[in-house]
Amino acid sequence: MFSSLVRSDFRKLRSINSPPVYLAHSLRFIEIMRHRSGPRIWIWAALSVQLLGLAFDAVWHGLLNPDFEAVTVDQMVRHLSTVHLPLYIGVLSVLVSTAWALIDGMRRSKIGVALPVAFAGALVSTAGEVWHAYIHLQLSTHSGAIAGITSSFGFILVAIALWLAGRDDRRGLRTTPMSGAGHDRSTSA
Repeated sequence: MFSSLVRSDFRKLRSINSPPVYLAHSLRFIEIMRHRSGPRIWIWAALSVQLLGLAFDAVWHGLLNPDFEAVTVDQMVRHLSTVHLPLYIGVLSVLVSTAWALIDGMRRSKIGVALPVAFAGALVSTAGEVWHAYIHLQLSTHSGAIAGITSSFGFILVAIALWLAGRDDRRGLRTTPMSGAGHDRSTSA
């Protein structure tokens, strides 16, 4: 569907001959493309990476090596920098993408409730993973479950905020606080 929309927009651009009209339509095309690849898409992609990291971690610990116990800090560092790395990349990606979306929304003065909630969820998730890593580096697992639940709570908070923002955008209830690139439905043709 996306490629057909791009092709139809591109065909419209090629059919316009006069430079001023072509420029206006080109700028509109660029704005549409920026909207389609806006902050929400990046946040969903980052959440997907985080979810894949969680799945990889669960498979590694639950199926491949259920009896793994690091006995030295060096072994734990090696474990965290390999098995947990995809999860950490996802968590940091969610944090960066929600921060980017929040800053972009504040810069455009189009900020609703969803962006701050998503960013807060990313902060909670990051704090949970930092706490979880710290506990592991102490070679303790007593509070590991609580730290993991904290991280998961942040993940769920970001996902719910994005889902609700997208639902509101589809219903036309909001103009753009999370849609990105300053695209405003009220000025769209």
